[in-house]
Amino acid sequence: MTIPKSTTNLYRTLLVLALAAISYLATTREVAIMEDMNDKVSHMLAFFVLSLLVDGSWPTLRFGAAKVFSLFGYGLFIEIVQHFLPRRSVSLLDLAADGVAILLYLSLTPVVRRLGLLNHAPSSARIPQ
Repeated sequence: MTIPKSTTNLYRTLLVLALAAISYLATTREVAIMEDMNDKVSHMLAFFVLSLLVDGSWPTLRFGAAKVFSLFGYGLFIEIVQHFLPRRSVSLLDLAADGVAILLYLSLTPVVRRLGLLNHAPSSARIPQ
Protein backbone atom coordinates (compact mmCIF):
# COMPACT_ATOMS: atom_id res chain seq x y z
CA MET A 1 0.00 0.00 0.00
CA THR A 2 1.35 3.40 -0.93
CA ILE A 3 0.22 6.64 0.55
CA PRO A 4 -0.11 9.55 -1.89
CA LYS A 5 2.46 12.26 -1.27
CA SER A 6 -0.36 14.80 -1.53
CA THR A 7 -2.02 13.26 1.55
CA THR A 8 1.21 13.44 3.53
CA ASN A 9 1.77 17.02 2.36
CA LEU A 10 -1.75 17.97 3.43
CA TYR A 11 -1.14 16.61 6.95
CA ARG A 12 2.19 18.41 7.13
CA THR A 13 0.69 21.70 5.96
CA LEU A 14 -2.11 21.41 8.51
CA LEU A 15 0.48 20.56 11.18
CA VAL A 16 2.50 23.69 10.44
CA LEU A 17 -0.67 25.82 10.53
CA ALA A 18 -1.79 24.23 13.81
CA LEU A 19 1.64 24.73 15.40
CA ALA A 20 1.64 28.38 14.30
CA ALA A 21 -1.85 28.99 15.68
CA ILE A 22 -1.18 27.22 18.98
CA SER A 23 2.15 28.98 19.42
CA TYR A 24 0.50 32.33 18.76
CA LEU A 25 -2.32 31.69 21.23
CA ALA A 26 0.08 30.35 23.85
CA THR A 27 2.29 33.42 23.72
CA THR A 28 -0.10 36.31 23.10
CA ARG A 29 -3.49 35.59 24.59
CA GLU A 30 -4.14 36.92 28.07
CA VAL A 31 -5.56 34.43 30.51
CA ALA A 32 -7.94 34.97 33.40
CA ILE A 33 -6.41 35.01 36.86
CA MET A 34 -8.38 31.93 37.84
CA GLU A 35 -7.95 29.03 35.47
CA ASP A 36 -11.00 27.00 34.74
CA MET A 37 -11.44 23.56 33.25
CA ASN A 38 -12.01 25.05 29.79
CA ASP A 39 -8.30 25.85 29.66
CA LYS A 40 -7.44 22.19 30.24
CA VAL A 41 -10.01 21.08 27.68
CA SER A 42 -8.41 23.48 25.17
CA HIS A 43 -4.99 21.97 25.86
CA MET A 44 -6.35 18.45 25.44
CA LEU A 45 -8.13 19.31 22.20
CA ALA A 46 -5.05 21.05 20.80
CA PHE A 47 -2.70 18.18 21.62
CA PHE A 48 -5.14 15.53 20.41
CA VAL A 49 -5.34 17.32 17.05
CA LEU A 50 -1.55 17.79 17.00
CA SER A 51 -1.16 14.06 17.67
CA LEU A 52 -3.42 13.23 14.73
CA LEU A 53 -1.55 15.64 12.45
CA VAL A 54 1.89 14.38 13.51
CA ASP A 55 0.76 10.80 13.00
CA GLY A 56 -0.62 11.59 9.54
CA SER A 57 2.49 13.58 8.60
CA TRP A 58 4.76 10.54 8.99
CA PRO A 59 2.44 7.63 8.19
CA THR A 60 5.14 4.99 7.83
CA LEU A 61 6.28 5.54 11.43
CA ARG A 62 4.17 4.12 14.20
CA PHE A 63 2.85 6.47 16.87
CA GLY A 64 5.66 5.65 19.25
CA ALA A 65 8.32 7.30 21.36
CA ALA A 66 9.60 9.72 18.69
CA LYS A 67 6.17 11.19 18.02
CA VAL A 68 5.08 11.15 21.67
CA PHE A 69 8.25 12.81 22.99
CA SER A 70 8.24 15.39 20.18
CA LEU A 71 4.70 16.43 21.05
CA PHE A 72 5.33 16.44 24.79
CA GLY A 73 8.56 18.38 24.20
CA TYR A 74 6.58 21.01 22.31
CA GLY A 75 4.19 21.31 25.25
CA LEU A 76 7.13 21.68 27.63
CA PHE A 77 8.68 24.29 25.32
CA ILE A 78 5.46 26.33 25.42
CA GLU A 79 5.42 26.25 29.22
CA ILE A 80 9.07 27.34 29.40
CA VAL A 81 8.42 30.24 26.99
CA GLN A 82 5.39 31.29 29.04
CA HIS A 83 7.61 31.55 32.12
CA PHE A 84 9.36 34.52 30.50
CA LEU A 85 6.20 36.29 29.31
CA PRO A 86 4.30 38.90 31.29
CA ARG A 87 0.88 37.78 32.47
CA ARG A 88 1.76 34.15 31.69
CA SER A 89 3.13 31.44 33.93
CA VAL A 90 4.25 27.84 33.88
CA SER A 91 1.48 25.37 34.59
CA LEU A 92 2.25 21.76 35.29
CA LEU A 93 -1.49 21.08 34.96
CA ASP A 94 -1.35 22.39 31.38
CA LEU A 95 1.56 20.07 30.67
CA ALA A 96 -0.36 17.19 32.27
CA ALA A 97 -3.39 17.97 30.05
CA ASP A 98 -1.10 17.89 27.01
CA GLY A 99 0.25 14.50 28.08
CA VAL A 100 -3.20 13.09 28.75
CA ALA A 101 -4.33 14.13 25.26
CA ILE A 102 -1.29 12.48 23.66
CA LEU A 103 -1.92 9.27 25.61
CA LEU A 104 -5.63 9.43 24.74
CA TYR A 105 -4.75 9.69 21.05
CA LEU A 106 -2.32 6.79 21.44
CA SER A 107 -5.04 4.63 22.97
CA LEU A 108 -7.56 5.63 20.30
CA THR A 109 -5.25 5.17 17.30
CA PRO A 110 -7.01 1.95 16.17
CA VAL A 111 -10.37 3.78 16.27
CA VAL A 112 -8.92 6.75 14.37
CA ARG A 113 -7.66 4.40 11.67
CA ARG A 114 -10.97 2.55 11.47
CA LEU A 115 -12.80 5.86 11.04
CA GLY A 116 -10.57 6.56 8.04
CA LEU A 117 -8.95 9.68 9.51
CA LEU A 118 -5.56 8.16 8.74
CA ASN A 119 -4.37 5.92 5.96
CA HIS A 120 -1.37 4.30 7.54
CA ALA A 121 0.83 2.16 5.45
CA PRO A 122 2.46 -0.99 6.73
CA SER A 123 6.00 -0.40 7.93
CA SER A 124 7.39 -1.76 4.66
CA ALA A 125 5.41 0.66 2.47
CA ARG A 126 7.08 3.58 0.79
CA ILE A 127 5.64 7.01 0.18
CA PRO A 128 5.97 7.98 -3.49
CA GLN A 129 8.24 10.95 -4.16
